[in-house]
Parts: sequence; C-alpha cells; structure tokens
Amino acid sequence: MATTKYRVLVADDEYWSRENLRNLIDWESMGLDFLEPAEDGQEVLERIPQESPNILLSDINMPFLDGITLFRELQVKYPDVISIAVSGYDDFEKVKGSFVAGGMDYLLKPVGQEQLKNVLAKAITQLESNNAKEEEWEKYKEKERKASSVLQDGQMSAMLSAELYGGKMPVEVGEPPVLFLKFHDMDLLSRAYHAKMHQMSYDIKRRILKVMHRIRPELEADVFCYNAKVNEFLICMDTEAAFLNRVANEILMEFPIDVTGPLTIVLRENDGKEQSFGVVYREMIAALMLRPFSRNHVILWANHTKNVVSASKISRSVERIMTEAIERGRKAELKKQIFETSDLQHCDDGSWSLLDISQYVVQLSEILFDAKNGNKMREEVEEINDALRYARMQLNKDSLFKNIQLLSSFACVDKNEVYTGSIQDLAERIHEDIEKNYKEHLTLSGIAEKYHVDASYISRTFSKKYGETMMAFIARLRVEKAKELIAKKQKSLEETSFEVGYDDYNYFSRVFKKYQGVRPSEYRQQFLKTGEER
Repeated sequence: MATTKYRVLVADDEYWSRENLRNLIDWESMGLDFLEPAEDGQEVLERIPQESPNILLSDINMPFLDGITLFRELQVKYPDVISIAVSGYDDFEKVKGSFVAGGMDYLLKPVGQEQLKNVLAKAITQLESNNAKEEEWEKYKEKERKASSVLQDGQMSAMLSAELYGGKMPVEVGEPPVLFLKFHDMDLLSRAYHAKMHQMSYDIKRRILKVMHRIRPELEADVFCYNAKVNEFLICMDTEAAFLNRVANEILMEFPIDVTGPLTIVLRENDGKEQSFGVVYREMIAALMLRPFSRNHVILWANHTKNVVSASKISRSVERIMTEAIERGRKAELKKQIFETSDLQHCDDGSWSLLDISQYVVQLSEILFDAKNGNKMREEVEEINDALRYARMQLNKDSLFKNIQLLSSFACVDKNEVYTGSIQDLAERIHEDIEKNYKEHLTLSGIAEKYHVDASYISRTFSKKYGETMMAFIARLRVEKAKELIAKKQKSLEETSFEVGYDDYNYFSRVFKKYQGVRPSEYRQQFLKTGEER
C-alpha cells in the first residue's frame, strides 16, 4: 500500500473498458484515488494541470491523440507521470513503441485483476523511489541555499563592520539598503529558533523575499542579516517609494506581534546620491531611535527624520528634589519624581521615543550617582544600565521600570543591613541557578523577582560572599563557554556570541576582552597559532 495517496487517470475511448478498470479492484485499499476517466489523449493533456495524476493507464488506439503520441507528450511536459499502456492488440511493435515513448509497462485487454494490481504496485514503488530521490535532492539544495545565505551575510556584515569601525573593505557592494528591519524581542526569536542563529536568519530572509515576490514576482532584491546584530536585516533593491511602503506593510503582516514581538521598519527613499553602505546604515539607526517606545509595529522614513533632537525629561527643579530625596533617604519621594513627575509611567503611550528613554536613563543615572557614589558601585551601576539598554531595545516597559527602580534602590543604601544566614544560603542557590542557566537573558531585577527578594540586598550579599557581582559571574561563565566553543572550531564568532547569550556581537566582543584581555577574533588567532605549533 502506498504511503502517499496517488491519483490514477484512465484514458480510453470505449466506455465499457473505462468502467471495467474502475470496478476491477478496490482502489482505495491500495491507497489510490481513481479519477474520473478521460475519453481520449487530448482530454488527458487538458486535465493534467488541474488534477495532477501520478499514474496514467491509457489505451494505445484512441481518436484525436493516440496513446503512443500521448506518452511522448507526457515525457516532455510531465515526466513525473508514470504511463502504462493498455491495448487489445498483442502487437510487439506497439508494445515496443509504448516503452520507447516513455511507458513503464503494458497491459493486454481484457485486463486481469492480479495483472492490474502487480503493475500498479510496480508504479507505486517507482513513485516512492522518485519521491525519496526528490526529497534527498531538495535537502541537498536546501543545504546549499543555507550555506549561500550564511556566506552572503558574512560578506555583507564584514563590509558593514569595516565601514563602521574602520578597516579594509573585504567585498565590493552595489545598491545601499533601502529597507531596514529590526526585531525587538530577541527572547521570543531565540526561543522560537532554539538559539540557532543561521537557521533564524535564513528563515526570516526567506519569508521577507516571499512577501516581496508575492507583490512583484520579477523583483530582484538582496536581503542580509547583520551578523553583529542578529535581529537586524537590510534589504537592497532599486525601486520606487510607493512600492517600498507596500512591502513594509506586507512584511509587518507576515510577522505578527504575538509571535515575533514588535518590529521597526525604516525605509529610505533613493535620492540619487551616491552614499556608502555605512552612512546609510547610520541614517537608519538614527531614525530607529525616534520610534515610539511601545509594543507596536512601526514604519519610519530615514529621509524624513534628520536633525531631530530629544528634549530633556528631567528639569533642574526636579533634579534638585531627586538629589535631596537621595540625601535624606526618602525613597517614596524619589520614586514619585522618577515615575510620576516626569510622566515616565505613561512612556508607552506613544509620547516617548527610544531616544527619550535613553537620554532619560543617562540623566537619571548621573543624578542618582555622583562621582563619589558612582565609583563605589561602578560595576553594579554599569550592569543595571546594560539591563536598561536591553529593556529599552526590547520595548519592555515592565523590565525598564524594574531596573530603574533597582538603580534608585542602589542610590539609597540602608547602612544597617544585616547579612543573615538564610540570605547567604539563597545566594548559593542563585549561584547554582546561574551556572545552569547562564545562556538565558538574566538580569538582577529578574533574579530578584524569581526568588522574591530585594534586588539591591541580594546583589550586595552575593558580591560579599563570592567576591564578584552576579552579572560579572554571568559574564565570566559566558566567556569561558565561548572559549570552549572557539576551541572546537565548529562555529563562527557571531554564532558563538549568540549561543552563549549575546545577540549583539560587538557587545560580546567588549565583554570578552574585559575578561580575556583580547577580542574573540584575536583569541581565535592565538588559539589557532598555538594549535599549529603543537
């Protein structure tokens, strides 16, 4: 019995011959779908595009288009259809003709039940074999397409990084990008693709191209994933502004918010000026910073958002009230000024941009920690600010507020804290938890919430017990794992970064250098050189 239900079409100009084949066997039991028979070869050719038969049982002697001619036509137009000749004439020349024309077998009328079953079983075996070969070929082609995708991403990313950070241009490029796409919720994407960076990139690029070709099949476009920021995609093509806007809207429909999280698309109208890839990318990133801080899809135009400056959200008078609240330990007053007076509590209603949030956090951090206090807990403040940057780009209001609250709690330290045995036991549990889950997106506020404990208190307890902050411990674990992956030589540095928990390769590179003294690329070269010397 066939593993796939194949379709059988019978062609014969004699009614009783057609009906005899219809009733001769139980087609369903063989896993076959018996289509309504055709009366001649011409009808077969007309019906194949709509009905897609897999097996054809055709009489040789028919009017209009005989069986031999029909087989020859099928061999050219529909080579996957298995053809079986049926005739009432025991004529060797006709049998030979059917095979030369592409027929698989020959049945002599009147067709017997066992004879028909045997021929059909042979046809099914052939179809199953063809399908297996086709699947293997498709897998091979898919691997080729993925490899090509990885190569293209690598070349474009190297070129863009060279422009942004200095260095020799490794490849020549054509059109600069006209569409920039950023996925903000990396937690959702990483879970959906099991932290497989190249598979994620390939699938998203394929879906983007599918959208564009659905609108305009003849369109030629290049889609790249920027390996240093695996949630950013750049599309290069030569097209008009109206089409760009349509593509952007269709892409947003392809990626629903509840599945992939919010997206930002930045469009850039081609103004005819020759500009480098890096310059255009910077323009698009500048436009991105002006998107509203909200969990919505957004489309922006880079050409229409130049020279926009965000106004300060903290006035001088509010700054003085905050400073006084910190000095006197008035946490409630400090919280009121941070969230209510500045109207931060409504930051996701469209009135605050990413740039507004960024500038507010920088200004707030400067107020909360003067030079003296900032130096005392420099690492803790840096770690919380990193978490705030991540929350901002994730468009995560809840995480943003928790980390701002945490930042303010570090500014008002209770000097009478007592480090009890139970809280130190909890620090040990957190230490073990981090060792197991260091790849996950971990923040001090998230850990504190998970264990129902004050974040600043557990942070200081952890630091006192282990001699390093929680975030430093996480970073060190990630760097050690990254070194192991680099030693195995199985993954690119960008893949390694993504696998150990960083979606921003440039940030990972800075962390790696902080703990290892060299950047990942330099470490890999040193490791390879050491291996060769051995």
